[in-house]
Parts: sequence; C-alpha cells; structure tokens
Amino acid sequence: MLVAERWQDQESLTANLQGQQAVAFQKWANRIRVDILQNDALNERL
Repeated sequence: MLVAERWQDQESLTANLQGQQAVAFQKWANRIRVDILQNDALNERL
C-alpha cells in the first residue's frame, strides 16, 4: 500500500498528525514498514 498526501504547510501537516485518524494509524505502525519522506517543492536546493 502506498499513501501520498500533500499539505499546504507544516502547521497543517502537524495538525493532521495529531488528529484521531492519525493517532489510530500510529498504533499499527510497529506492525508495518513506514517510510516518511517530506519534500519541499517551493524551495529549490542545489
């Protein structure tokens, strides 16, 4: 399963991760492989 989400800003992402659904999902995180990649497309880096 692949889940991709897009958030407007860090504050929105943080609020979502503290929500009920995210907390419920985190209870399963130790049973599955979870890789979190955070990209910032607006701030180009060399």
